[in-house]
Formats: sequence, C-alpha cells, structure tokens
Amino acid sequence: MVELREIEHLIYKLFHDVIVVLGLFAILHKEFNLTILAAVLTIVGYSINDTIIVFDRIREHARMITPETIEEVVNQGINETLSRTVITSFTVFLVVFVLYLLGGATLKDFAFAIMIGVITGTYSTFSIAGPAYILLYKHSSKFEKLFRARPAV
Repeated sequence: MVELREIEHLIYKLFHDVIVVLGLFAILHKEFNLTILAAVLTIVGYSINDTIIVFDRIREHARMITPETIEEVVNQGINETLSRTVITSFTVFLVVFVLYLLGGATLKDFAFAIMIGVITGTYSTFSIAGPAYILLYKHSSKFEKLFRARPAV
C-alpha cells in the first residue's frame, strides 16, 4: 500500500508554487486581496501549462519507457523543453518586472506575486514535475489499488 508520506509529498509538489507565493506574502506582511488572488490563479495556470508541456514531451517518448529507462526518458523530455521554458519564463519575468517598476500600488503587488510565481514555477517544472512523473510511473499499481479500495461517495 502507498504510504501516506508519499501522497503528502505529491500533494505538496502540486501546490508548491502557490505555497511559496502565499508564504512570502505572509512573511512580508503584504495585503492579500482579489488582485493577489488573481495573481495566484494565474500562477497556477502558468505552472500547470509548463508541467503539461514537459509531460507531453515525455509522452512522445512513451514507447521507450520501461522501469529501467524511465529516468532517462524523463530527463530527455525535460532537456528538450528546457530552452523553451527558460526563454518563455524570462520573457514573462521581464514584462512583469517592468509592470512592477512602472505600475501603481495595486499593480506592484500583482507583479510581485507573478514574478515570484514565475521563478518558482520554472523551478518546479524541472525539479518537481519529472520526479512526480517517475513516482507515479513506478507506483501506479499502488495508486490504482488505493483509489479502487475507496467506496463511492
């Protein structure tokens, strides 16, 4: 059976970017309002999009996946999307940085949240998405048993 610790670790990975942004806002005692909520939702969408692109590239190489080669295939998928993701993230960061410098008070907080989200989103795309894929691949039968054993709600 899958250990509860592994599931908690996977859930943390899914919410990593949001937790970092909200934690930084809490540490800096910044106000959380609807504009920041919009920034957090934008960060979630941005991170999901980046992760989907990495997973899609891995899926293109799915015929080569075996339990012995899963790490190499995931590494190849990440390497193939690395330049695209870094260039996209840098472009978004540059535009949001200009908004931070030239925007009003409301835009500064929004831009600050997006800047932090872009940095953590890019980081988590490479360091969290790949290992999560490998974890799910290696333990997929355990996850299937776990979810099949639960009664219907």
